[in-house]
Amino acid sequence: MLEIIKVQKRSDILQQFSQFNAKTQSWLVSDLRTKLEIQNRLIERDQFFVDTSILRATDLWRLLYRRQFPKKKIIERGWARIILSNFLRQNISDLKLNQASASTILEMIEFFLPLLSHPEGDERFRDWLENHLNIKDRWAEWYILTKLCFQYLYEEKDFVLPSWFSSLLIQQASPQTIVTDHWKRTLWVDLGGQILWSEAELLKILSRQIDIKVFVVESEWQNDFKYKMRPYEHLES
Repeated sequence: MLEIIKVQKRSDILQQFSQFNAKTQSWLVSDLRTKLEIQNRLIERDQFFVDTSILRATDLWRLLYRRQFPKKKIIERGWARIILSNFLRQNISDLKLNQASASTILEMIEFFLPLLSHPEGDERFRDWLENHLNIKDRWAEWYILTKLCFQYLYEEKDFVLPSWFSSLLIQQASPQTIVTDHWKRTLWVDLGGQILWSEAELLKILSRQIDIKVFVVESEWQNDFKYKMRPYEHLES
């Protein structure tokens, strides 16, 4: 079950701290500072916490992904750029891209990832192109080049970047399998404006199997940065 709790300021979230059970629940945060703050509160209150009591969102997605796909090799962006640069250099005559394009390709992989990892991604992209004929050729070329590089990294070399976890879990993992085999703890989600759309979608899917409580801070700045609230709007839809 998914529960959305709206508060006026972040300190209102911490007022619910007394209800948090570190043995059966996990508090999901966006940054290390918040993680350390809650850990200190738990030590003061309970004198202990377990590794999964407080997690950054990226740590949870990494944990779930590694349990679901143990054969994949996780690499950081810097290594991926070097590996992709070598691939582009070796295939420059076919791909018409030089090795300096590696950073751009990595950005395009993240942009296209929901399609690249979806079994019907190519078909959906073709449908989209038919409604955008003025940019069809340019975007089609980028999609093909990006897909070739993604297949090289992910399928041929078995490499995966941490920034891909949430999208890949949505498209390639069974939420029921994740919960049944790898995760049974209730989630408290406290990500503020750092939540990604793919994370919101993954939380929405997982909430069919486990209880998830999402805190949304309704502050004055949200009117100026509405794009940061869109993942929460998706959660509520």
